[in-house]
Amino acid sequence: MRKILLITLGGTIACVKTKICLLPRLKAKELLKFVTPNPMASIDSLDFLKKTVVFPEDWVLLSKKIFSVFDRYDGFVVTLGTDTLAFVSSALSLMLRNLSKPVVLTGSMKPIELKQSDGRRNLRDAIRIATVKDLGGVFVVFNGNIFDGSVVSKVRSGGKDAFESINSPLLGEVSGNRINWRNKLPCRKEKLQLRTNLDTKVITVKLTPQINDDFFKLLSSYHGIVLEGYGDGNVSTNLVPII
Repeated sequence: MRKILLITLGGTIACVKTKICLLPRLKAKELLKFVTPNPMASIDSLDFLKKTVVFPEDWVLLSKKIFSVFDRYDGFVVTLGTDTLAFVSSALSLMLRNLSKPVVLTGSMKPIELKQSDGRRNLRDAIRIATVKDLGGVFVVFNGNIFDGSVVSKVRSGGKDAFESINSPLLGEVSGNRINWRNKLPCRKEKLQLRTNLDTKVITVKLTPQINDDFFKLLSSYHGIVLEGYGDGNVSTNLVPII
């Protein structure tokens, strides 16, 4: 029996219909009622946040929480909104160094209480991965796919296959109780380290034809700028001097 901690941060998977809109109201124990119990997992739950967007200060709080209880559990499952899921998984990959246990992130495109929700499968699969022995790292499990959490990105908003692995192969797939590994991240033996000194003064800029020199002058206070260029990364010549 593997001891797992389920940490909920809100998101669509926990949403219920209200008079105003969908709001993340379901608690961790309520989410678990929608999935068949895993005979290999003893699950504790922690209702950590109730948000649809998770910000850098939340990433730090989450990493500190996992670090503080790391020795008590064999694996961790984190449920959250899909819009910032890839940001969180990437940040955790940087902040939790030398992971010797799985930290698995998932969510859903539709609330778990709906019969057609993908949240039921995603949560079940995430728990399954969290119970795997000799597995360490940050993972995203979504639509039956296992992603390396450091290279995953949300690329679609209209389907269950919302995430893809960028410039890196899938780690594997989950089908029921079976896991088909293609590439398995090695379990680290070094001591777990926590590094939370994030620099949030970094911005991503998508280049468009109307951007001029004045725009870049407004960004002088940032410590880093990531430019998304045209096509293969081209930048128009009029911007080269200011860059």
